[in-house]
Amino acid sequence: MYREENRSLFNKKEKYLINKRIRAFKLLLQENLIQKIVNEKDFLDQMEKKSQMSQEEKVAFNIKYAPLYNNIHQEYRKYLVNKRQKKNTNQNRENNPKHNQLLKEMY
Repeated sequence: MYREENRSLFNKKEKYLINKRIRAFKLLLQENLIQKIVNEKDFLDQMEKKSQMSQEEKVAFNIKYAPLYNNIHQEYRKYLVNKRQKKNTNQNRENNPKHNQLLKEMY
């Protein structure tokens, strides 16, 4: 019973990670931050089926798409960092009294 609970918990975590990677990949494509790859449709289809793959199929999938995984992860992290920096910059600008005074003078 304990083993079954661990297996179900592992499967839930695996599905969560797969969905997270799919969302990241789609977001990067939408934002044009990653070049379109020839087999993007194949990649997305296989990602969604990964939880039902056998162990050998998973290993083959991981070997085939390892560089792409790394690129997706790096680009997604860059995207999040840039987004956070833009937000901080905007907040700093709004909280800066000098900037506010310049805006009042302009308008």
